[in-house]
Amino acid sequence: MTIKRVAGFAILASLAIGLAYMAQVAPVEALTLFTAMPVVQSAYSERMTAGLPGQIASMASYDADTVNIETSGGIQPGVAVGQGSAADGVVVGGTLALFKGVLARDVTVINSTAADTIPQNQNGSAVYRGDIWVKLSADVLITDPVHYSATTGIFAPSGGSGPITGARWMTSGLNGGVAKLRLGTVQPVP
Repeated sequence: MTIKRVAGFAILASLAIGLAYMAQVAPVEALTLFTAMPVVQSAYSERMTAGLPGQIASMASYDADTVNIETSGGIQPGVAVGQGSAADGVVVGGTLALFKGVLARDVTVINSTAADTIPQNQNGSAVYRGDIWVKLSADVLITDPVHYSATTGIFAPSGGSGPITGARWMTSGLNGGVAKLRLGTVQPVP
């Protein structure tokens, strides 16, 4: 016999002895080792639930830059951000010429300040291409142009900064709620 066969027999013998011992000492526990787990979820939604502001709305394809928050009170996810004073810095809102994207929600970060705010001098992600849920300051329809407030970064169908080239609404939304926004490629600010 080869060494491999002897080792194989030893493993099988150990397994058999272990099972025999389990059956004698704890027959009930031995049986529960082989029972099926309970069903945790038996129904699944066809679509993702409506998102929170700044939540990525589709994993199909999106691009984002790592940015540093320069606004003193921090910035909430789901609002427009513009170029700050540093190369990777962003401020809330800003002019259309300095539009960098929409601040994404990071579910892995625990903030020590107000809920849903990324504090000043912390890193975040500015989505510049893809689908993202954004905050609304007015009702929007999918056919409306995409604008945002230069001071708050909150989105609307008119006024403020806009329209954003290559952006369109994927869902309608109500004032104070959220809507899914698709951003085409926004040219980076040099």
